[in-house]
Amino acid sequence: MKRVILILRIGLVLSFLLFINCSILFAQQTLTPTINTSTQDPIEKCTAPLVEQKQMEALGIFGSKEYFEAWMEDKIQDRKGANLRTAEDEVRVIPVVVHVIHNGEQLGQGANIPQSQIEAQIRILNEDYSRTNTDAANTLAAFQPIAANANIQFVLAKQDPRGLPTDGINRVQGPQTSYRLSDAIILSQSSYWDAEEYLNIWVAPLETINLGWSSFPISDLQGLDYPPTAKETDGVTIDYEYFGEGGNAIASSRGRTATHEVGHFLGLRHIWGDGGCDVDDFVTDTPDQNGSNIGCQTDRTTCGTLDMIQNYMDYTPDACMNLFTQGQLERMDVVLANSPRRISLVNGRATQAPQVVAQDLALETILAPKDFVCSNTITPQVSVYNAGTDLLTGAELAISLDGQVLELKSFSFELNQGDTEILAFDPIQVANSGNDFEVTIITVNGGADENSANNTLFTSPVIQPNLSLPYNYASGDFDEAWTVKNEDEALTWESMELTLDGQSVDAVGLNFYNYETSGATDYLISPQINLAQFPNAQLVFDMAYARYPEEGLDDQLIIGVSTDCGNTFDLLSPPYQKSQVSLETAAASTAEFIPNAASDFRTEVIDLSQFAENGNVRIAFITINGFGNNLFIKNIRINAAQETNYSFSIDQLVSPSPLPDGSQENDVVRLTNTGELAINTLLVDRVLNGFAQSTLTLEDMNIAPDEQVNIELPSLLTDELNGMEYRLHSPNYDQNAGNEQQINRFFYQNAESVEVPWRQYFDNLLQLAPWITVNPENGQPAWEVVAKEGALNDNLAVLQNQSSGNTYWLGSPLMDLSNTSRASIFFDRAASGITNNTRLKVMLSLDGGQTFEHQVLIYEGETLNTIIGDSPVNPTTESEFVKEFVNLSDFTGNGSEKIRIAFVVENGTDATNPIYLDNVELFLSDDPDPVYPTNGDAILYPNPATDIFSLAFNLQQREDVRIQVISTSGQVAHDVVYPGTLNQTYHLSTALFSPGVFIIKIQSETLSLTKRLIIQ
Repeated sequence: MKRVILILRIGLVLSFLLFINCSILFAQQTLTPTINTSTQDPIEKCTAPLVEQKQMEALGIFGSKEYFEAWMEDKIQDRKGANLRTAEDEVRVIPVVVHVIHNGEQLGQGANIPQSQIEAQIRILNEDYSRTNTDAANTLAAFQPIAANANIQFVLAKQDPRGLPTDGINRVQGPQTSYRLSDAIILSQSSYWDAEEYLNIWVAPLETINLGWSSFPISDLQGLDYPPTAKETDGVTIDYEYFGEGGNAIASSRGRTATHEVGHFLGLRHIWGDGGCDVDDFVTDTPDQNGSNIGCQTDRTTCGTLDMIQNYMDYTPDACMNLFTQGQLERMDVVLANSPRRISLVNGRATQAPQVVAQDLALETILAPKDFVCSNTITPQVSVYNAGTDLLTGAELAISLDGQVLELKSFSFELNQGDTEILAFDPIQVANSGNDFEVTIITVNGGADENSANNTLFTSPVIQPNLSLPYNYASGDFDEAWTVKNEDEALTWESMELTLDGQSVDAVGLNFYNYETSGATDYLISPQINLAQFPNAQLVFDMAYARYPEEGLDDQLIIGVSTDCGNTFDLLSPPYQKSQVSLETAAASTAEFIPNAASDFRTEVIDLSQFAENGNVRIAFITINGFGNNLFIKNIRINAAQETNYSFSIDQLVSPSPLPDGSQENDVVRLTNTGELAINTLLVDRVLNGFAQSTLTLEDMNIAPDEQVNIELPSLLTDELNGMEYRLHSPNYDQNAGNEQQINRFFYQNAESVEVPWRQYFDNLLQLAPWITVNPENGQPAWEVVAKEGALNDNLAVLQNQSSGNTYWLGSPLMDLSNTSRASIFFDRAASGITNNTRLKVMLSLDGGQTFEHQVLIYEGETLNTIIGDSPVNPTTESEFVKEFVNLSDFTGNGSEKIRIAFVVENGTDATNPIYLDNVELFLSDDPDPVYPTNGDAILYPNPATDIFSLAFNLQQREDVRIQVISTSGQVAHDVVYPGTLNQTYHLSTALFSPGVFIIKIQSETLSLTKRLIIQ
């Protein structure tokens, strides 16, 4: 079996992982873990640092702080040079839509906040950004000269995306009871208006770790032309209890959480730069500051200057905040004048009430036929809505194909303003291609439509080919069966031949290396597939990609599935989406990547069964250009069944044992590749005592199918009880659901030691300590100390309750047997009624409990019983106990410095009777039938003695014992002190003495004995 060891390496990567460095432990096959070191405070006022990291990961160098700040500084200087801003600048108005995501409460209750609370927040934003806030006078005198009026006004949107009047408030019952940053897309899917025209503010019940978060601006100007990929999440999110004031906001809220987060939205950073005195917020007039302020100590000085704790971009309480600075205003000016989805907000149409006519029926979209159609027979459908003020009761619409009117149809309905209706026409026949379809509104309510601008829509439907399964891609299919969608009409997917290992291979690819339009999407769309006939289908292909080794120049590959014949694809939650480390299959290269060997490729698998209920679907290879390096795909096949997969099993946790001493460097997990494909990469998540730990990435493993390996993970255990969840998932970054394995274990880590010899009678104890116990599978109660009924200070250890599939460990303290050549333990045990394979094992560890590789005794099933019958043992009856002996001499001497003994019970059930242990004692001898004095006494034997005579002790506690051998004349022939005497037997040779009678004098703290010895 191959042994796999982790190596940690240093190096920032723009994914969800960072690399840390550690030494190579063995030269055999290695795994390389990548550790996610992103951290945040347990409770943060806002998630700006984490949002920035995620944005940088998603956008690469064009989303990085450094790139943004360099661009920002250039723009500030440009504006200063052009003197573009004066005190007389007109107010810039930004339209706001507030999405109230609630849990179904009545209006005004809980998260469904009242309108007054929303209006209060808009008022507060306007006051804070115009410096008309009533507490502006509280600004410290040192900062009054630089306090700024931003000339920004926020208004609730006056028209919605369709141009209809609105109050700018959208109330939606959300799918969850609470949300965190990772749920931003869920909030967006619940309610979203186009971020090009609206500042989206989501107000929802957030998990307590944060009060809110915001997206940062990105620009498409020179040097910063990477458009963000998820405008759907562009905006601000605030917990409903910290939004505005009054209503359902907490008493201390004055609406400054939104002021703070909108500051991030407009390009401002935390005033302390999310670091210490040497980290900047890139604003010249804000003083350096060593971390955030959470109080309102106005005289606080941290970097040699007075902290600006009243700045809205600090973490001070709402009542303490009261200013932005001129330097911060300059940043906001640049963003509002240049950044995409910021410049378009200013004074946009949503800030003005719409011009609404009385009778206006609007075409919203053509539902059928769209540009891609999967049948020659189509039932045309259009969605219309009332964009006017009058009630609409009917309309006449015409549809035409290639300039010929096919149908003029009258419809009756009742539509109030904003209401939508779907209108259907008689089925039509379309040709395979060359179709121009048009729908037109002719009349409304029997007369002319007063707004003709929204009365006509067009599509150009083309019939899409079919695929039967199983399918294997052939080079001719690229032009004949697959569709390329190239929106920017620049570089796109192409068919090609590669030479791999000297053989010519058909492939498709995209030349990202020379594709300068960052953010452009390109689609390679399959023919239509009827998954209803193949409910367990899967897509399999081989992919090769090498990153360009510069931060941020990272491309993306998405597998999208369309249920409308390829007209739309869900890019928010696709079944496959890879970028950066999850996409790369070959070493990064500054040269243009062209694969030359099959080993440059990795097999990718996508389970399509989740789409079976959709019937006809189309699959698309979708790329998002990051101006990185080239991508290649070969051997595309769509299987009718799940023939190929990545799969593995966790066989066991090899080490540490449930009772380690803490000296272990690694946890060792054994797994087997149970799939059909080699596994090179795995992700490992661990949760220790309820806290998620850094993600590890295991790389370069090359685990062949059916191969078993041991994986070493850096140990995280702490002293005493630990609960650890190990979750291994995403083999080769596979993203199919359910491709993970988990094992949970409990440990009791303790390095307490005991001097040898020792005994543990469990008397006078309320707990087992210094002995330790644990149920490793579920952390259930295990061994415990109980008193014998009717006995005073007479206890024993018992395992009373068991569950199937669990083990129960009782471990000794550590002991050092390196200075002896003989050792043994005795213990009393009792059990009854056991007929199954329940076992009691005595295990021994040589490494402090990291592993227990030695089983020194075992009793199983009926052999574990000490009395006949099913009745439980009576622990007060000594005759129901059996004394056992275990010789430990094989585990003494050099290498035996960290011995631990463990009593382990396994295979029990909830019906298993209690199992008892008592009178556990370690001797530095290996005599199975030792001479054993009564308690507090010593025995001299043999007497008379010829070769050897011995003194056996049984003391209550460890004592220094002095032994003197005195002749009848009073001469001391032998005088020695034996420290730490407990139950030892000391042997003396008669050769040291002449024959005769001697007096043996024994003295200790509790002993004073005199014995007569005859030496023959």
